[in-house]
Amino acid sequence: MAVVELRIDRRIAWVTLNRPQVLNASNIEMKRRLLEVLLQISDAKDAGAVVLTGAGRAFCTGGDTKEAKTFTTEQYRESLQLQRRLCSMVYLFDKPVIAAINGYALAGGLELAMVCDIRIAAESARIGVPVIQAASVSTAGLYLQLARSIGVGRTAHLVLGGEPITAGEAERIGLLNKVVPDDLLFESAEVLAQKLISYPPLALTLARRGLRHAEHEIFELMAELDEGLALAAWGGRLLE
Repeated sequence: MAVVELRIDRRIAWVTLNRPQVLNASNIEMKRRLLEVLLQISDAKDAGAVVLTGAGRAFCTGGDTKEAKTFTTEQYRESLQLQRRLCSMVYLFDKPVIAAINGYALAGGLELAMVCDIRIAAESARIGVPVIQAASVSTAGLYLQLARSIGVGRTAHLVLGGEPITAGEAERIGLLNKVVPDDLLFESAEVLAQKLISYPPLALTLARRGLRHAEHEIFELMAELDEGLALAAWGGRLLE
């Protein structure tokens, strides 16, 4: 079973994180495979937009904590670097990316959603950053993305409080673009993707570059800082 599935239909690349048995927690294999899939889509002439989602009851619940318990420091560093590469690739992807959030989007999963262009969520979705309870921090520019979207105060409440919020609350504060009934999530994502595909490709590409590239240097700087903080937290945990 592929840990990331790709299906291209009517110029939409449907990318599904496929580890439902662990709520799509991302291990190193999944991160590597997702990078490969994104590169494949980038070169695909029959794909004009991407919908990123998860199999089962979750979008993605962040890093695989069971795998992380077996990591050496170098393996943990590799996992962090893969996550940063993934988020940077999605952030600067040459085709629009829609996150269709079908369940839990937590920690590293929320990082992936936040670097997508548009976030649509099912009513049952839950959004959160429960990393502080695990003696860690977010690792790929998430704090920056959250602060830009919902302000520093709400970001602090979400990060330090640690409890996930409902999709409705996330939409109210500006974290999500749209919330729809669970059974309409993929239909809504498809309608939006088809609308984006219908625009003149060059105009769409240039508009997205204008939105992204001006702030990419700041994003990369903050993502690198987050990675260093995560390594520091990892080192502290090993010393306990």
